[in-house]
Amino acid sequence: MNTQFDVIIAGGGAAGYSLSIALHTARPTLKIAIIEASDISQAPSQSAFDARAIALSAQSFDFLSAIGLKESIGKIATPIKTIHVSDKGHLGTCSLSHGDYHLPALGYVVSLQEFGQTLQKYLSNNCSFFQPDKIVGLSQRADDVSIELQSGSTLTSKLLVVAEGQFSSTRELLGIAATSQDYKQTAVVTNVRLEANHHNVAYERFTQYGPLAMLPVADDIMSLVWCTYSAQAKQLLDMPEAQFIASLQDAFGYRTGKITDVAARHSYPLQLVQSDEIMQHRVALVGNAAQALHPIAGQGFNLGLRDIQRLAAVTKQYTDPGCYRALRDYRHSRVGDRDHTVLMTDALVKLFSNQDVAKLVGRNMGLIAMDLITPLKEVFARFAMGQLRD
Repeated sequence: MNTQFDVIIAGGGAAGYSLSIALHTARPTLKIAIIEASDISQAPSQSAFDARAIALSAQSFDFLSAIGLKESIGKIATPIKTIHVSDKGHLGTCSLSHGDYHLPALGYVVSLQEFGQTLQKYLSNNCSFFQPDKIVGLSQRADDVSIELQSGSTLTSKLLVVAEGQFSSTRELLGIAATSQDYKQTAVVTNVRLEANHHNVAYERFTQYGPLAMLPVADDIMSLVWCTYSAQAKQLLDMPEAQFIASLQDAFGYRTGKITDVAARHSYPLQLVQSDEIMQHRVALVGNAAQALHPIAGQGFNLGLRDIQRLAAVTKQYTDPGCYRALRDYRHSRVGDRDHTVLMTDALVKLFSNQDVAKLVGRNMGLIAMDLITPLKEVFARFAMGQLRD
């Protein structure tokens, strides 16, 4: 078994797989290893109705297309042609249409399971897997990183990329601190079936408890992310199906007609997690290991893909993918986008999860103005499509 690599990726989820494909596209000769704690091949299959979904911005879809995934992702993706934003009980609304920007779609929704399976098919023959396994020790040396696995294997690499997620154990081993902000909200996630077609509209609905997003999946199925106070989230999880549907219908309204079925419900607590560093000697962090965001506006995974896009680009420029200049360029290229996206996402959470009268009036006037004033709407649209940077 090969134990010497150019790049080792800690984490074999959507971020780790996407990075591997992007690196192979940039430099096909790179020897890459992926270390994943779970045995992904043994994951239980799910029906399309039960699968969780993620939203890909237009920019993310373009990036995935550029690394050879356009046709395959296109087969599993549902285009978002309209984005509708509203505030429950108030007049403020804003709507974006793909036609206004001469685009086939503002973004795309994919089943996370199908997305992962698609990525797996494109992994290079130069990619080795160590799963189920994890990094339990490492040493950063002048010219490489020596990595000790739980299985007892020792690997070396020019570059270690941490893509394990917001609770990364490898980040802790590296001594990289992370700051967190608890939003005191929980996301209830499921898919719902409608009695009518969703017409490729994605909805962001702000309620007195927190934001509620409905994303188009299949013709009559939408993916729900309902962010609310943790106590109410528990109630939503425990409710009989009919009562849950009634509560959702009350919060969301009837823009999509009646909701007829709901899949299994899951939940996770919401917090902002930011690593204090996104690079160390021969180490880079990407995706949720670098920053994990609130799901409002669906920016988290798309921000992580931009990390991956930039890291692949600088890797192409330097013979040694883990040299200081490559990682310095990576860090420098990510600061503005990362800070700006985190700031805007955090501000949206605090503005739209607050019942202060002044903020209620201000945010509704803002939604109305954004819908009427073209330059303001364009800023919002560019943010939603992943095209807004510094």
